[in-house]
Amino acid sequence: MGIPRRRRLHWTILLLALPACHAATPHPRDPGNLAAAALPFRVLRMPGGQEVTFDELSRTLSEARAVCLGESHNNPHHHWLQHRLLEELGRRSPPGSLALGMEMFQRPFQGVLDDFSSGKLDEVVFLSRTGWKKRWGFDYAFYRPMIELARKLGSPLLALNAPAELTRKIAKEGLAALSSDERAALPEVLDLASERHRGFFRVATKDHKIAEEDFDKYYGAQVAWDETMAESAARWLAGGPTRRVAILAGTAHCHPTAIPARIAKRVTGTVLSVRPVIDDGEGNVASLIAAPESDF
Repeated sequence: MGIPRRRRLHWTILLLALPACHAATPHPRDPGNLAAAALPFRVLRMPGGQEVTFDELSRTLSEARAVCLGESHNNPHHHWLQHRLLEELGRRSPPGSLALGMEMFQRPFQGVLDDFSSGKLDEVVFLSRTGWKKRWGFDYAFYRPMIELARKLGSPLLALNAPAELTRKIAKEGLAALSSDERAALPEVLDLASERHRGFFRVATKDHKIAEEDFDKYYGAQVAWDETMAESAARWLAGGPTRRVAILAGTAHCHPTAIPARIAKRVTGTVLSVRPVIDDGEGNVASLIAAPESDF
């Protein structure tokens, strides 16, 4: 059965076209990292691969309730694009209506994010109290520009993710091993029945050589991640019809059957997903056009 019109999902791909002479990937600690990571790009709408203007993309994103901005975590070009889109969303959103939701922070640390947003904490204390190095581990320099932009815009920072202690336990022992208190820390409903999402996860993890008897455990952890992030975003959106959320998450979490579909079950309105793709000139874009992983 199709998704009702008010909850339809769209998937937009932004193609980052590398110049003929590839510049060296900027070091994440370089002060001008994001500017140095800028690339020319084109925007394609899926399915079909039709090219649309950046203005059309920006307008469409700004009308959505939720936008999942995918990334490869250590790719500076992806983070540059996220920042560019967040600027556009901020420019087109009423003050205070747009939140920045982040996979990189886990729900127990929401109060720390609130204190940092309000200026009560400096960056060193903020990173220490959220356990950034241990719980996320990628260079904070990739994310600082988006977080600083959100603070400038007055956009709340949302800790979307499930506690690492729970997802690690699920991946190792399975959902059934959780205590009642541990299970209560996760969303009430964990949709494990999506064959499309399960198939996507199986393909995405084929190089990890997960033993078949362990597959359901790892899949349960993935669903716990996605459902928790979707629920966290939906809680913010439930605060009023003018609220919007931009989500920074890995491309697997921004797959239409992952966070977007699970937000759409919880709130009304359009949910959009953006995936940055480096055009390798060898047909990787054609492969995505031929077999788009989207519901719209």
